[in-house]
Amino acid sequence: MLMAVLSIGQVWGATYEKATSIAAGDVVLLVYESGKYELSGISTTSTKYGTGATYTTAPAGAYELTVEAGSSSGTFAFKNGSNYLTWTSGNSLNKATTKSANTSWTVSFSGGNATITNASDNTRVIKWNNNSGQYRFACYTSGQQAVQLYKKSTGGGNNPTVFLTPFFGAFWVILDYRIQNHGIYTISIYRYG
Repeated sequence: MLMAVLSIGQVWGATYEKATSIAAGDVVLLVYESGKYELSGISTTSTKYGTGATYTTAPAGAYELTVEAGSSSGTFAFKNGSNYLTWTSGNSLNKATTKSANTSWTVSFSGGNATITNASDNTRVIKWNNNSGQYRFACYTSGQQAVQLYKKSTGGGNNPTVFLTPFFGAFWVILDYRIQNHGIYTISIYRYG
């Protein structure tokens, strides 16, 4: 029996799973799960805040943030491109190119929510404003809606593998893909010939 094995690499896009912890090197999304909004950028208005893009089923990765160590022990910085998320004054959520106490955050998790508190002013917490006409991510001292962090996952690190095998006078292509993190095992079989 002839069998050829060819590794074709990761062909599916990244997925994001709700985080219960983060570490330097993780890639995360800032999400308001109840309203299906994810951070999509920082406003261009004079009052800086995080803009939200809607999603249907799962966050799509509109504005990925790479987690780095913050400016002080126990804090994190969130970087997109060459910019860090920062608090500057009032309810702002802005971006800055230099890491500082303003771009550093303590992060804790409870009940599926992430509490992201600014290291420069520990009364400022990133939350979602769900008031009509004011939908945004910003740094509030009270009220507003809790947010979540979603961590990028590549499905457990296994690559799909294609097997070509003759069976019943035809060639069958078996696509084998495992996602070990969740115990999911999927096989797709296609007949050629």
